[in-house]
Amino acid sequence: MESKTNLRREKRMHTSRPLAFIVLALVTVLGLTFSACGSQQPAAQSSAQPSASAKSSAQPSASASASAQPSQSAAPKAPATPVKVGVLLGLSGPVGPVGNQQLMGTQIAIEEINKAGGILGRQVELVIRDDGGDPTKSRTTAEELVEKEKVAFIIGPTLSSPAMGVHPYLTEQKVLNLTSAAAEAATDPVKFPYAFTVSPHNGFIGKTIFDYAVNSLKLTKIALLSESTALGKEAQGILKPLFEAKGITPVVQDEYAVGALDYAPQLNKARSAGADGLIVWSGNSTDMVRFMKNLQSMGWDVPVLSTSNLADSAVVQGVGADGLKKAYAQSHRPITFSASSPLSQKTIDFREKVRAKLNGENPIKTSILNVTSFYDGVSLVKAAADKAGSLDTLKLKASMESFNQWPGVYATWTFTPTVHKPLGDDDGTMVLAATCKDAVCEKAPNAP
Repeated sequence: MESKTNLRREKRMHTSRPLAFIVLALVTVLGLTFSACGSQQPAAQSSAQPSASAKSSAQPSASASASAQPSQSAAPKAPATPVKVGVLLGLSGPVGPVGNQQLMGTQIAIEEINKAGGILGRQVELVIRDDGGDPTKSRTTAEELVEKEKVAFIIGPTLSSPAMGVHPYLTEQKVLNLTSAAAEAATDPVKFPYAFTVSPHNGFIGKTIFDYAVNSLKLTKIALLSESTALGKEAQGILKPLFEAKGITPVVQDEYAVGALDYAPQLNKARSAGADGLIVWSGNSTDMVRFMKNLQSMGWDVPVLSTSNLADSAVVQGVGADGLKKAYAQSHRPITFSASSPLSQKTIDFREKVRAKLNGENPIKTSILNVTSFYDGVSLVKAAADKAGSLDTLKLKASMESFNQWPGVYATWTFTPTVHKPLGDDDGTMVLAATCKDAVCEKAPNAP
């Protein structure tokens, strides 16, 4: 009897165990289901903006699940679109040496800007174009940069004639640009309110050169030769009243074609007229090499005064120091030196940046003047954007015009609503081209 009872009890136990397992399994499944349903919403939000740890793990841990919904401050932002900046310079032809120095200064500035976080938190992308110094090409390229590339602003053009061709279009399109045009008409704030220049204007250059020719070199029979461009024609008009004020009449006043292979005709005319000195107004260094070599071939040892292009590295290397002993070039005090006024530490430090860019070149064979001017200019535009908190052209223009005594390498910069050129009359000096070495030049005797 007892055995039968035990047998029935054992059967009930065998029957109840499977049921218990089934119930336990159902409870577990239902628990997981409800848990999954409760976590669906945070998981969807997390996938929209995944954290860095979520990307690195295909199967997040329980602790990761607990932090699946990130805080707003921790959520990474999508990369900001780059700021496109158009670079429209003369990188080939006679103006090529100057344009490539300007490009170097631009690139050094942008590398530093990007390393520091960009402009308004956005990296800068340079869209580089070469106009070869041609006004027509400069205009069509400016249209491409504005309408196709959608650049925020433009660096360039290098020369005054291309600038005169481009600035009406940029004014119409309300695009700010930073040029090196020296012709005052090219950066008239009334006609071209968004055009700023890194260069001294022709009036500044003319006064610096003329004062040194008459007051220091005591020249009285000066031949004036200028290129047949907007730059050269304006220079002729600017120098005329300076000559008149001193009671001096140029013995020759002539023009020459940019890029000509031989300037002997103009030089022979000046020598025949008894010139005791030459003022040659050139917008590029290539022409100055040919002028100086023509003088050497003629055996005419006469003082030559010109723009900063006469002291460019292309001239120093192309002519040689022996051919430049009476070659005087306009320059700027902050980047020159003399026995009584050594090179500033700021200029020395920047020269090392240029050396690094040139893979340790020693001595540096590139003139520092055009490199520093565009390095400063681009850095100033960045500072203006930061100050304005915007790249809107009107706000950027107003910010640029508010800078007073901004300390650069090339100059101490001041822009106003009526002055879009950075240098004052007391910034100018003259250098002796034969002394130019390792990117810098020594002031000429008795130069300011």
